[in-house]
Amino acid sequence: YARDFDLVAKGTALAPNVPTVAGGAVQGWSVSPALPAGLTLDPATGVLSGAATTLTPLSSYTVRASNAVGFTEFEIELGIVARGETLVTTSVSDHTLSTYAIDADSGWLAPTGHAVTSSGSKAPRSAVAHPSGRFVFVAQRASNAISVFQHDAPTGRVSELAVSATAGSDPSQVLLSADGNVLYVISQNNVHVEAFAVSPTGSLSSLGTLALEDGAWAGELSPDGSVLWVTNVTTNTLRAVTLSPATHAPLSAGAPVSTGLAPTDVSVSRDGRFLYVNCQLGNRIDVFALDPLTGHPSRNQIQTAGNQPVAITLAPSGKFLYASGSVDSLLRTYAVDRTTGRLTELAVTPTGSRPSLLTFDTTGARLYAVASDAYEVEIFEASATTGALARSESVRTRELPLGLAILPEVATATTKSSYAYVSTSDADEVAVFSLDPQSGSLASIVDPLPSTGQRQDLAVHPSLEWVFATLANDGVVEVLSVNTHSGALVPHGLPVPTAADPIAVACDPSGERLHVLSAASATLETFGFQPATGTLTSLASLALPPAPSAVTIDPTGRFLYVARRGFDRIEVLSTDPFTAQLTHTSSLALAGEPSALAVLPNGRYLLAASGADDVVTLCELSELDGSLNPIATRPVGTLPISIASDPFGRFLYVGSRDTATVGDISILRFDPNALLTGYLSGVGTAWAGQNPVAVRVDASGSYVYVAAETSRDVTRFSIERSTGLLQQPEAIGMGATPRGLALSSTRR
Repeated sequence: YARDFDLVAKGTALAPNVPTVAGGAVQGWSVSPALPAGLTLDPATGVLSGAATTLTPLSSYTVRASNAVGFTEFEIELGIVARGETLVTTSVSDHTLSTYAIDADSGWLAPTGHAVTSSGSKAPRSAVAHPSGRFVFVAQRASNAISVFQHDAPTGRVSELAVSATAGSDPSQVLLSADGNVLYVISQNNVHVEAFAVSPTGSLSSLGTLALEDGAWAGELSPDGSVLWVTNVTTNTLRAVTLSPATHAPLSAGAPVSTGLAPTDVSVSRDGRFLYVNCQLGNRIDVFALDPLTGHPSRNQIQTAGNQPVAITLAPSGKFLYASGSVDSLLRTYAVDRTTGRLTELAVTPTGSRPSLLTFDTTGARLYAVASDAYEVEIFEASATTGALARSESVRTRELPLGLAILPEVATATTKSSYAYVSTSDADEVAVFSLDPQSGSLASIVDPLPSTGQRQDLAVHPSLEWVFATLANDGVVEVLSVNTHSGALVPHGLPVPTAADPIAVACDPSGERLHVLSAASATLETFGFQPATGTLTSLASLALPPAPSAVTIDPTGRFLYVARRGFDRIEVLSTDPFTAQLTHTSSLALAGEPSALAVLPNGRYLLAASGADDVVTLCELSELDGSLNPIATRPVGTLPISIASDPFGRFLYVGSRDTATVGDISILRFDPNALLTGYLSGVGTAWAGQNPVAVRVDASGSYVYVAAETSRDVTRFSIERSTGLLQQPEAIGMGATPRGLALSSTRR
C-alpha cells in the first residue's frame, strides 16, 4: 500500500490508499479485523477509502490479497480521531490565552479572540487540552496555580472557570492522563510533582504529591499511565516516578540518570519503549531505552541537534522526531528506528523565526511551531511517509507565547443561531435578519429596533450576546443585549456619551474593551466592557490628527489603525494590555485617500483600499510596534469603500461603489508564500446592488453579505471554497437605506 499509517478525523474522507501487488492477478481481498464504520475495502481493487463515522483507537489491520495459488498480506495502522478544532497559546507577559479556529482542510488558523486570566492567575505557561475538547488546563507560574478554562466550541473561545492552588511553586508543566481523569503538575520548587483528579465539570482535587529536587522542569507520561518521567534543569538529570495503580498519585522516584545540559523537553515513543530528552545547552537529544517493569531509563544514543534545540515532538506515527533550534531557527527531522529507538537525521527545514514549542494536530498531518520571541505560530504540512515539512502559513499571537495546546472537536457542543444586523441612515433603526444554517439565506425575523439618533456603525461582541452601536448625531454609543433565541436587540441601560460624531466602533478581541472613533472631534476612545453586566466604562482617550474616517484593530488586539482619507495617512496606535492607554506610535503616508482598512486574520498584513486611486495596498505589519511597510498594490473596482476577509485569510472581498446603477465586489486570493506575485492575485468580480457600503463574511467562511445603499438591499453570496468565487446571489429588500452591517455568526 502507498501508506502503512493513517490517522483520520471522524467524518473526513480517507485519501484512497491504493495497493501494489506483484505476481498473479488478485481474485479476492479481505481485511481483519473489520474496518471502522464508514471505511471500505474495494473487493475488486483493494483500495481503502471512505469517511469514518465513529472514533476508533489506533489499531493494526491486516489486508489479504489472494488467488488460487495463495495469498499475501500487508499490515496497516489506522485510527479515527476527533479533528483538532481550536488551537490555544498562552502569553506570559500579559496573562492571556489566545484562541484560533483550525481549518479542517488546510490547517490554517482563524483568530477567535483572547481571554484575560483573573487576578489570582498570573504568568500562564504550559497548557494541556482535555480529550473531550471541553477544557484546557494552564499552569500559572507567578501565582502558583492551575487555571481551568472552558471551551465554547461554536465561537472557538475560552473563559476561565476556576483556579486551583498548587502545593509546589513555579509550576512549569501540566500533563493529562490519556483518559483525561488525572492532571499532573510539575513545579520547579518545593513540592515538585502533584496529581489532581479531574471531575466531569473540569474541577480539580489533589490526589497526592511527591518532593524531588528543585529544578524539576519537563515531564512525560507513559502510554499506560503507570510512570511519569521528570527532567531537572539544575542537576541535568532524569527520573522515573512511579504512579499508584489505584489512585494515580505519585508514589516514589527512581534513581536519577544523567542527561546533557538543560533537559528542557521530553517525549516517549508510542509503545513506551524509548524516551527522548532534549538537552538545550548540550546541543543534543539523549535517547533512552526504558525498563518495561520500572520505566527506569538507560541511555543508548546521543544525537547532535544543532544550536540549542529547545523543543522536541514525535510524529503520531512514531516514525519521525522533530527538534526546534532556538538559535539557528531550524526544524530538524529525524527518522526513528522502531526497534532500537535510535535517531538518524533526515532533513533541516528553515523557519521564519526561532520556534520554541511544537505540537501536531490530532491527525499528524500538520506541525504547529510557536516562536516565543516573534509572537508567531507557524504551520507546516508534514508527510506521514517521508517526514518532510513544508511551511504553509503563520499567524501572530500576543507577546511571549509559552504554552500551546490543541482542543479536539466537542462532540456534544451546543449550537448558536446566526443573525445579521443592519443599521439604516434614514429610518434610524437596526434591522434584524436570521441566517439560515444550511443556505445562509436572510430572513427578517423581528421588527427593527428604532432610535432617536442616527446609528452609524455596529459591532458584535465576541460572545455574540451583545451588539454595540454608535449614534453620530447624539454623540453616544449604545449597548444592546441580544436575545439568543430570537436575535432581537434590547437596549441595555442608557447610551454612554462619547466624543462628538462617533462614526465607527471596534470591539477588542478579548471582549473586555471597546474602541470608538469620533470624526468631528478627531478622537479615539477606549471603554472597558463587563460582559457579565453589560457595563461600559471610559478607560482612555487619545486626540488624533484631523479627519479620521475609519478604524480597525489587529486580531491580537495590540494595535489599532486609523485611516485619514482626506490627508492620505494611516495612523498606527498601540494599546497597553494593563492600563488600556492608547499611544500614537507611527504614521504611514498612503496616496489615493485610504477609505477602508482590514488586518488579515494572520495578523501579519494590513490591506488598505484607496478610493481615489481604485487600488488596494498590502502592508507588512511589524510584530514589535505595529508599524506598516507597503509591499504590493492591486487594482480593484471604482471607489472601493469596504474590505472583508474570509476567517482564514485565503480570500479577500473589496466592495466598490462603481456607478450609481451598479456596484461590484473584487475577489482577491492571498498566498503568504507568493512573494513574486505580491501575495495578492485577482480571482473575479461579483455584482452586488447599487452602491455597496458594507461587506462581511460569516464566521464559517461560507457566505458573503453585502449591504447596498442606493438599492436598499442586502445580498447573500455563497463562497466556492476552493476558488473564493461568489455564487448564488440572493437579495432581500430593506425599505430603508443601509449604512452599517454586522454579523453574529458561528464557525459551525
